[in-house]
Amino acid sequence: MRCATIIFCLILAGSTLQAQFGASIKYQTNSFDKWDDFLAEESGASDKIIGSSYEFGLNYWFRLKNQRIEFLPEIYYAKRITDHRALPTTLQESNWTSAGFNMNVHIYPLDFFNDCNCPTFSKDGNTISKGFYWILSPGISLNQKKTIYERPTGSVGGTDNRQWNAQFGFGAGLDIGVADIFTISPFVMYRLGFGHEWNDLYIALDRAEVSTLDTNTTLKQLNFGLRLMFRPDYVKQNRGFRR
Repeated sequence: MRCATIIFCLILAGSTLQAQFGASIKYQTNSFDKWDDFLAEESGASDKIIGSSYEFGLNYWFRLKNQRIEFLPEIYYAKRITDHRALPTTLQESNWTSAGFNMNVHIYPLDFFNDCNCPTFSKDGNTISKGFYWILSPGISLNQKKTIYERPTGSVGGTDNRQWNAQFGFGAGLDIGVADIFTISPFVMYRLGFGHEWNDLYIALDRAEVSTLDTNTTLKQLNFGLRLMFRPDYVKQNRGFRR
């Protein structure tokens, strides 16, 4: 997370006030195939190791001059605590925290050659033609996984694992201009997180095959999001709100 914060601050420091800032929230469904399978084998249930989660992000905005390809570097934070005590398994609780950096790229195929450096609200055309975009989102994240489990003796133990992972998301969204200073943007995105390891999970599930079975898996994540975008620079250069 420290690395992502430094990158984000450098982008801000090297830019002028001709900028757009935003905040986002995403609802996420998380699937870690191997980990979910291990839990199912142990408990006989189809519960997820990591259930649905919420992600919060802050982004900065800039774009190409003559084409509507826009860049939104973003730092984010997500957390999920899943209670497994209702299952017949030694695993009591799993705790997943993710923080990282995404370089979101928005491509507007229906308004691609629009060189107007103005908010969606001020662009000519209907909402779909000027606001629809594709998303490409490469990134990196620091993931911390913790468990609480019951030992055979009846005492309680825990595991803690941290790992950096590469990820990539793709999806689509729609900018809806509310005013020159304010745009809301609902979007949907599918994200893959690569090379997730959690060897300590076998300890929590009381599995004897710790040294022989592979826990490397891919995160498959569906995101439903809403981004709020602000353009204080546009209001400043036009000396206030339009009437």
